Amino acid sequence: MMFDQYTKMIPLTFLLGFYVSNVVIRWWRQFECIPWPEDILSLLCTLIPGKDIKSQQRRHTIARYVNLVAALVYREISSTIRRRFPSMSHLVQSGLLTDTELQLINETSKEIKNIRWMIPLHWVQQNCHG
Repeated sequence: MMFDQYTKMIPLTFLLGFYVSNVVIRWWRQFECIPWPEDILSLLCTLIPGKDIKSQQRRHTIARYVNLVAALVYREISSTIRRRFPSMSHLVQSGLLTDTELQLINETSKEIKNIRWMIPLHWVQQNCHG
């Protein structure tokens, strides 16, 4: 009986709409926080201009490193990506990583824990300035 009195003061549809609106807004804000490799790669052509082979190879290498970073990070939080790349050797098989780069990552990871995803970013930085 008391609940019926309050529903006349604030319509239930308004409360439901307010709740759904807040849920969608919060979800969208989280979605916008996800980093997308395309954001970095779209700027890459202005940073490394040119149509020569060397410029194309640099852009391709940087794109591979950026996608590798995304795969390494998402492997830690996404079961779907973890199934796609269950081990680091699967990243080599997919072409995101070479055997030499895998050795460098493994050697560095032994010395400093939880740094795997930062190493390719360092390579990107070196490649951009080199």
